[in-house]
Amino acid sequence: IVQELKQLFAAQKAAFRDCFANTLAIDAAAAGKVTFALELTPEGRVFKARIRDSSWPDPEGQACALAVVRKMTFPPPRGGTQTMAYPILLDVP
Repeated sequence: IVQELKQLFAAQKAAFRDCFANTLAIDAAAAGKVTFALELTPEGRVFKARIRDSSWPDPEGQACALAVVRKMTFPPPRGGTQTMAYPILLDVP
């Protein structure tokens, strides 16, 4: 499932980049990490999502990225619901 998660989040790279465009416009060398805490339904939809930890200085960008994650669909978890955390590194130009 780790490889599937990497692919799902990689597919959203442009959306995440758009979320953090304001900060990158001010500081093109900006970088950071945002870790999402997710609860998935048995169907793989996001039931709950929040930012567990972040070193990115842009609250609006974080909220935008969280909205992207909430719209994602994941592989159905084995055994029903699942709680997980997933980090993304924000060092895209």
